[in-house]
Amino acid sequence: MRVIFLDMCFIPYSRADVVGQVSDTKMCLFFILILSTLEICQSLAPRNVYTNHWAVRIAGGQEEADKLAVKYGYNNYGQIGSLEDHYHFHHSRVVRRAAFSTRGAHSFIQMDPKVDWVQQQLVKQRVKRYIQRDTRSPDPNFVHFNDPKWSNMWYIHCTDKNNRCRSEMNILAAWQRGYTGKNVVVTILDDGIERNHPDLAQNYDQLASYDVNGNDHDPTPRYDSSNENKHGTRCAGEVAAVANNSHCIVGIAYNARIGGIRMLDGDVTDVVEAKSLGIRPDYIDIYSASWGPDDDGKTVDGPGPLAKQAFEMGIKKGRKGLGSIFVWASGNGGRQGDHCSCDGYTNSIYTISISSTTENGNKPWYLEVCSSTLATTYSSGEFYDRKIVTTDLRQRCTDGHTGTSVSAPMVAGVIALALEANPLVSWRDIQHLLVKTSRPVHLKANDWETNAAGHRVSHLYGFGLVDAEGMVVEAKKWRSVPTQHTCTRMSERRTRYIRADQSLNSTITSTGCTEQAEQHVSYVEHVVVKVLIVHPRRGDLEISLISPSGTRSQLLAKRLFDNSNEGFRNWEFMTVHCWGERAEGQWILEIIDSPSSLRNPEVLGKLKEWTLVLYGTSGHPYQSHGTQHSRSRMLEIPSPSRDPNEPEPPPEGLKHQEEEEEDYSGPCHSECGDQGCDGPDPDHCLNCIHYSLGSLKTGRTCVSHCPLGFYDNLEARRCRRCHKGCERCVGRTPTECRSCRRGLYFNPLNATCSETCPAGYFADDIQRKCLRCHENCMKCLRDSDRCTACNDGYSLAGMTCVPECANGTFFHLEEMKCSPCHTSCSTCTGQCPCHTSCSTCTGQCPCHTSCSTCTGQCPCHTSCSTCTGQCPCHTSCSTCTGQCPCHTSCSTCTGQCPCHTSCSTCTGQCPCHTSCSTCTGQCPCHTSCSTCTGQCPCHTSCSTCTGPVTPPALPAQVLSHLLLYLHRSVSLSHLLLYLHGSVSQSHILLYLHRSVSLSHLLLYLHRSVSLSHLLLYLHRSVSLSHLLLYLHRSVSLSHLLFYLHRSMSQSHILLYLHRSVSLSHLLLYLHRSVSLSHLLLYLHRSVSLSHLLLYLHRSVSLSHLLFYLHRSVSLSHLLFYLHRSVSLSHLLFYLHRSVSLSHLLFYLHRSCHTSCSTCTGPVTPPALPAQVSVPVTPPALPARVSVPVTHPALPAQVLSHLLLYLHRSVSLSHLLLYLHGSVSQSHILLYLHRSREGGVYPVCQRSPAARVEVCSDLRPRILLNRGCWLPPGDVSQV
Repeated sequence: MRVIFLDMCFIPYSRADVVGQVSDTKMCLFFILILSTLEICQSLAPRNVYTNHWAVRIAGGQEEADKLAVKYGYNNYGQIGSLEDHYHFHHSRVVRRAAFSTRGAHSFIQMDPKVDWVQQQLVKQRVKRYIQRDTRSPDPNFVHFNDPKWSNMWYIHCTDKNNRCRSEMNILAAWQRGYTGKNVVVTILDDGIERNHPDLAQNYDQLASYDVNGNDHDPTPRYDSSNENKHGTRCAGEVAAVANNSHCIVGIAYNARIGGIRMLDGDVTDVVEAKSLGIRPDYIDIYSASWGPDDDGKTVDGPGPLAKQAFEMGIKKGRKGLGSIFVWASGNGGRQGDHCSCDGYTNSIYTISISSTTENGNKPWYLEVCSSTLATTYSSGEFYDRKIVTTDLRQRCTDGHTGTSVSAPMVAGVIALALEANPLVSWRDIQHLLVKTSRPVHLKANDWETNAAGHRVSHLYGFGLVDAEGMVVEAKKWRSVPTQHTCTRMSERRTRYIRADQSLNSTITSTGCTEQAEQHVSYVEHVVVKVLIVHPRRGDLEISLISPSGTRSQLLAKRLFDNSNEGFRNWEFMTVHCWGERAEGQWILEIIDSPSSLRNPEVLGKLKEWTLVLYGTSGHPYQSHGTQHSRSRMLEIPSPSRDPNEPEPPPEGLKHQEEEEEDYSGPCHSECGDQGCDGPDPDHCLNCIHYSLGSLKTGRTCVSHCPLGFYDNLEARRCRRCHKGCERCVGRTPTECRSCRRGLYFNPLNATCSETCPAGYFADDIQRKCLRCHENCMKCLRDSDRCTACNDGYSLAGMTCVPECANGTFFHLEEMKCSPCHTSCSTCTGQCPCHTSCSTCTGQCPCHTSCSTCTGQCPCHTSCSTCTGQCPCHTSCSTCTGQCPCHTSCSTCTGQCPCHTSCSTCTGQCPCHTSCSTCTGQCPCHTSCSTCTGQCPCHTSCSTCTGPVTPPALPAQVLSHLLLYLHRSVSLSHLLLYLHGSVSQSHILLYLHRSVSLSHLLLYLHRSVSLSHLLLYLHRSVSLSHLLLYLHRSVSLSHLLFYLHRSMSQSHILLYLHRSVSLSHLLLYLHRSVSLSHLLLYLHRSVSLSHLLLYLHRSVSLSHLLFYLHRSVSLSHLLFYLHRSVSLSHLLFYLHRSVSLSHLLFYLHRSCHTSCSTCTGPVTPPALPAQVSVPVTPPALPARVSVPVTHPALPAQVLSHLLLYLHRSVSLSHLLLYLHGSVSQSHILLYLHRSREGGVYPVCQRSPAARVEVCSDLRPRILLNRGCWLPPGDVSQV
């Protein structure tokens, strides 16, 4: 029987077994199908994770960026690090993490002409480069161990001779020369550092720290049970742990300043990285990073466009033009077969990529191989090898720090020692120093080779183990290398196939760009190869570069787990193996494709093009230096045996002895004078051409110019030290400083360096100077225009000092002059009517009229601290009960209101009319009273009259013809305007109900008529909302309020608003001339807006009024034929569709109709709902004012004619509501039945048992109030 193995399944294959094993076969095939599906789904799963953060490039500065952010709904988080015109935008309404780029209104920002570039941020996978197996909980036996760990720091010194430990990094020797990292600032780009750790607190630098994840200045890591965020604290301890404090360890640069940037504890995007790389580049010297893309053997990733710009800005402008120094861990993907050339951070010319070796010089199992590695330090190895001792979270120590994460901060500490020796070295000088001083020593590798420039180099270790002593010795005498040039050459643009198991060679011949002086490269530093390759499986490729001198750099090795078919899209590989070689000649790119079993070998890859970029100098970088760096003249004296737990004395206490020297006969340094030298270096000179630096005790060296902290003494040709704290000076006294060291500021008043600035100055951290505040500022903060206190004669407006202006004026920042405040303000900070601008109040608006002083909570009068005696007492009160602003609170009257201002005596039924001296009791009295201030027609309520006018009679035939033909041009306002003395306005007003527009009335009421008279007689069934609803464009609310006298409180008006009208209806019809603020401004404490809304009705539509008012007929035609002897009721009864029903209803009489057997009486309007609570009870109004005038009865025939002509434009509800007691509603209903012919209608009779009318046609009709409702089919608008 044969068996076919399919991965984990096996299928017996024989005819006899096929039938019995069908179920097993199906199960196995099903299992295979699931595995295949999972693999396909994994390959199809979206790789990108989009965030709700954007990077945007906008010219025009912060203000323009803020405007665009608001325009498209973003929040501007500010400039991205040190990248000018690049801003970090955040959109709170976009999903925080999404598989696809979001689209919406915010996307239109990319089309805005003011936006140069925009990019939605992707989450980048970044891992810390320590060995993951070291995640176990620390042994509790040493968690609280507080003794020094100096004896365990085998990579710095060796006390255990039996363990064959080594210390070729010569850190102790650098300390013996007096270099400990003073005045050098290092920051750790990681998950934060524990700033209060006893081994870090003394050297912690707040200015070198920031929390990018939390957007604050505290880089303290986030604590959890697994101590996940320990990585940054461990790296920081390696660099600058405090020495001799009886805690943990000693840092390599134990006097350096250490900071931390927390940026790995959250989503890492291009913006996050760019911000982190660009924080305070003029203050921070060294950035150390022990993280990067996944070391999984299949990822190709690097910095985004913003991070690339941050690198470039750092090396161009960081350290005041010397360039920021970026140190990077090379990666821990050795076990996965990863290659650090696929890591765009270690592969950059701007970073120093550092590798690791074990204590015995072996290759660690996690080490990645690549040609961009510059140097190596000690780190961990196998599980039995010793690891690195350092600080740990929760103020502890650890001896389990591992991986290339160890190596980057170690080199950062060594570079700090070199920067103390010579702060003027550039970022490229540091790389040259590492190339020149690193040594292969006992590092074991099969690929060590010597390039054409004489440098030993390896793909595992770069140029070898770092030498701290060699770095400081060389740095002290270093002269900057020549300017960096860039020479670029491209291959032919033609596709070349990469055949399986064959080598594809492509050649570019370079002249080093000798034809262009600014690009001429003669001596190479970095070599970058940019390739565009299409390939079915990227992991099968091997790429090498062969220099004209024959040095082979492996740019890429095979990667077993890289199954990507993306190839390389303009990916940049970099090598340092050609450092110092000549650039001219043929550069050969070699590509080998070794197909794996996972792909079809017949599908060929393609090399489309490649570009060679040479970085270097046109001249030799070391022409003025010795051929090799001097070996240390100091030997370490073995320490006597002692208790290993006893702390070792500080390195400064160690003794030194000099090596014996032989006579020197070689060339002298270029700075040596005519007396010669005893060696090739500048410190071997017997005299100097320019200046000597140092002393006989410490040793002298010749320099071309004096370094920082020294000034040149031309007479003695010596560099003399400046006063303590001075960075640049012209003499030794404190007053001869010209710039200061970090932490101090130059005071221009006395030319000294101090920690603080005098009054009128602020500390500038970038220039390290005390700069003058604005001339108006007494004190300012971080900027000359950000004032915190002002000189005499100026006041603070925000953070600007402006001239003090006279009371009633303020300083206008745009016009730069004193401008008047609002009329309501006695003093102010801006322009009214916004009450927030008033600092004190004149007693009007926006502070309430009652305020003499104001607490700032205007316009509510509750903000008054003192009262002028007017409000909250009403203006008419001399004393009050405190229930303001209702005028009913008056206990004593001033003689004006509630009695009207025109009355000498009053009947008590106010307001009496302005013309009355005495009153008949029928209020309001008209101007025709016996004592009169003007000449008016007599009013019916007057006891004596100054002279009534009797209008001539109009023939009945003429009037009837006129009214029959009057059409749409009649309005109530015109009728009221021409009403004569025989009709009292009070009578008219008494009959005004909900459907009548008061706006027409108010427009034509003359000043002799008080609005308060009108409002006093309005019953509760009439609401102010009806008034406001019908206000037209020609009428503004201000006109209404203008006529309200002090005797009438606005709160009373508002209290009568009913529920059936909505505020939206009110606002809808208020035109531009009416401001809601005018209405609300008059609302007093006793009235709340909720009460207003409760009483607004909905049953009244403005369309009822406007629909029937037309314009085609001139009113003058009507008025021409109207005579005073004609009853207005006769006129109105004959008006047809063109006449407003409201006009008709005014003059309907009280007599019962002849068609009804009984009369129901007048309609009583509905009362205010009981369930609405009103805090202030308004005064009671008369339920009904008796009217002595009796109108003539209307003939039954006339009324029947009227009802017959009423059409659909008349609402039955309007008719029923406004018919008075003299007309029976049932009579009206009988005539409104349109389905009958000939005008015959059924007669209604009341049923005593129920509120139902039984008519002659035996159809019941439900009563409404006291009237009779027809069924819905009878009248269309009920």
